[in-house]
Amino acid sequence: MKICLIGFMGCGKSTLGKQLAESLKLEFIDLDSAFEEKYHMEITSFFNWFGEVKFRELETQLLESLLQKDDFVLSTGGGTPCFNNNMELIKKHALSVYIKLPFAILNERLIHTRKKRPIIQHINEDELLSFIENIVPKREEFYVQADIILNSDTFNVNKTSIIIQKKILEKLKIK
Repeated sequence: MKICLIGFMGCGKSTLGKQLAESLKLEFIDLDSAFEEKYHMEITSFFNWFGEVKFRELETQLLESLLQKDDFVLSTGGGTPCFNNNMELIKKHALSVYIKLPFAILNERLIHTRKKRPIIQHINEDELLSFIENIVPKREEFYVQADIILNSDTFNVNKTSIIIQKKILEKLKIK
């Protein structure tokens, strides 16, 4: 089973992915961590040195490579599904799950982690919510292509993991 978690940064893909992988006894892969390990550089530094276009090109290559593996839970970067043919690749090779949170909760989660997130590192606290409210709807056209959409007003890892597992089993027609 291949499961790919997608959604905006800060929605909990990595946290939930670890829990889900453990529950399903699958390997957990974080795409951003895999990128940093492969290229020996933090993504923020990579963005600063080489730019987003080069990052997205290499991210797609890495995604293609990882999707060839068997049995995993993959947490993608927030923008991953929105560039190149990534969403098409994800849908072709894995069961995709979109974790959707309200803008205010995303803002609350991202406000103190801006420096390590290249897309928002230069946005000040006062402008962050407006940025989120502007960019998420643009990315939604990709996110909503997911096989499963988990719309949540809150985020409890254990509860959300159980809900996703149930939806996955329903999707796979296993009861």
